[in-house]
Amino acid sequence: MPFGWLYKSETYFVLSVIIPISALLVGLNFTPVILAIMMILFEIIFLHMFNFLKIKN
Repeated sequence: MPFGWLYKSETYFVLSVIIPISALLVGLNFTPVILAIMMILFEIIFLHMFNFLKIKN
């Protein structure tokens, strides 16, 4: 698996639970524009968390 190392990271583990739940809640209660903005913010958070952990290790 080419990206097998990604699935072992704790960042991926945490966000793989948080993102779908929050996307469901935001998608049910707000407009699609708000959901799209939230997903972009999650991507930015993911990149920063992943880079921080990569530098830490």
